[in-house]
Amino acid sequence: MSTPLPRFQFKVTLEGTDPPIWRRILVPRNATLKRLSDVIQVAMGWPGIHMHRFKQDGREFGTMHPFIPIYLEDDSQFAITYLWRKPGDAVPWEYDFVSRWEHEVVLEAIVPGEEAPPGVRCLAGERACPPEHCKGAADFQRLLRTVWDPASREGELLAKWAGATFDPAHFDLEATNKALTRRVARGVARAQV
Repeated sequence: MSTPLPRFQFKVTLEGTDPPIWRRILVPRNATLKRLSDVIQVAMGWPGIHMHRFKQDGREFGTMHPFIPIYLEDDSQFAITYLWRKPGDAVPWEYDFVSRWEHEVVLEAIVPGEEAPPGVRCLAGERACPPEHCKGAADFQRLLRTVWDPASREGELLAKWAGATFDPAHFDLEATNKALTRRVARGVARAQV
């Protein structure tokens, strides 16, 4: 019987949010950057309709779009160990190049395989993901200040974008893990380490 692979425990924090929106996730050590992007999108609550990229030392790793002329190195060809080597290492990840949702992805711990649950998991988190159509963190923070005034134009927009029941303080760990099981509990591609 083989020893289970170690798991990388990351803390992903959406920059520019106060109070912070964050998730703690666990992924296999041999996951690709593409798979980590998928896990981050699901755990944070992003629908995954926009481009994304990891950025480090002048290089950008993501999935190319056939109609958008931005060069990205193929994130499916690199293992997470290419960017994170030890606890404390931090790499920025951006979702939606127009709204520029910047996230800090910090490797918190390398958990021995026999001590970690199998597959990918969200271990904890706080606060709801912003609605997709906000124009970045500053716009979201401005909208939050008016959320309790649905008569204002901003309050109307937030209700339209997020739904009338949007609760910025809500995070559902169980629903997040069910979504991870459905969407990203697939195999791990070979990648450069």
